[in-house]
Amino acid sequence: MSAIAIVTCVAGTIVSWMNERNIYNPAFLMSALWTIITVLVNTPLVNYYEIDDLVYVIITLGMLSFYLGCYISRHVAIRSRKKTLPNSTPIMNYTAVIILSVISILLLVFPAIDSIRSLRLGYTNYSEIRNSITNPYHNRILVLVYHFVVRFFSVAIIPIATVELFFSKKSNKIIIVSAILIIALRCIIEGGRIIILNLVFCLFIGRLITNRSFNISKKVKRYIYIVLAISLAGFLYISTARGITHFGTHFLMYICGCVPQLSIRIDSLGSFQHTYGCASLNGYMIYVLSFLNRLGLPVANFSSYVQSLLSVENRIAIGPTSSMNAFVSQFYYMYVDGGVMGVVIGMMIYGIVSHNLYKKAKNLTSARSMALYFLIVETIVTSMVRFQFTNIAFAMSVFYILLVKNVDLRADVETPVMRDGKK
Repeated sequence: MSAIAIVTCVAGTIVSWMNERNIYNPAFLMSALWTIITVLVNTPLVNYYEIDDLVYVIITLGMLSFYLGCYISRHVAIRSRKKTLPNSTPIMNYTAVIILSVISILLLVFPAIDSIRSLRLGYTNYSEIRNSITNPYHNRILVLVYHFVVRFFSVAIIPIATVELFFSKKSNKIIIVSAILIIALRCIIEGGRIIILNLVFCLFIGRLITNRSFNISKKVKRYIYIVLAISLAGFLYISTARGITHFGTHFLMYICGCVPQLSIRIDSLGSFQHTYGCASLNGYMIYVLSFLNRLGLPVANFSSYVQSLLSVENRIAIGPTSSMNAFVSQFYYMYVDGGVMGVVIGMMIYGIVSHNLYKKAKNLTSARSMALYFLIVETIVTSMVRFQFTNIAFAMSVFYILLVKNVDLRADVETPVMRDGKK
């Protein structure tokens, strides 16, 4: 079954490139990543426990369903309510972005200081450090702002800043510098490296779509490179502090360790009740279930059951000398929602939404659509970890991107030219 999964992913990579003639369409990104994952997990470079054939069936059907969703979207025309002006370029609500950025930086500084202090005291378990600063403030207003503004907006700032970097005639310096600071502070607080991966891929895709470099001055570029260098140093320090010394081994495990872990997690489920979308869309459904519970509906037990299935933070052995947690891939959550059929339906809808946003982003006239597509790119490149919409902060960041809506279409600048020669 592993060979069938590999062939499916390789074929998807080739066909998606032939159809779109670019490497930033969602089908290509998903196919290329899972080609790497399925190939690596079957090489002598790794030594994991035997993987159940059911996992490869899930991967194969999931990928085929994603392709089908992209195909459906590709052949359905998008009707826009607004007329696109010739040589137009998108702009956003700069005032809202700057205010939210300043608030986020101010409230992230103190948790970052606490995190650094914990590392200096010798704590290396970042799960414990994160838990200790889950509520860094005691004032009720600050707590609400931190949890419902800062946590959500700090996810949205990456696609927003990417749009500003590549799609505006003259990028807003405050937004760009604020984005770098927010990313650096989040790295320190969370000890995670996924946020850096998201940033790199958003910049890479933005560069490919527009076929041009950053729209900022050399002076600002210099500052950004300095901050990025400091962030890289922080990344290495955090990795060392967490006890990671063999970076090559850990890198391989982060890429393809999701497959054996998915196999073990599914096997441990046994006979279970499906969650019907509440797992994959936990970032939204947790609030819906909470609201229904307050109305007196008997959903409290079901809500607790969903959260128990989503609890994958405990480390498990995936090989004789390897153990990891959290990385269960997008397929786990869709499988929990409805078994194999849940994977098929979920991945097909995922493909439709992804390709639809990709088509809108190619028009280069909607800042909102482009930012949302960059968010989808983040879900794809981290699909070996989880389906990101299970994460509350990630899911709710969509509303902040929608909030930073287009003010208008500016028609006084040159529209960037795409690699396929189309404007």
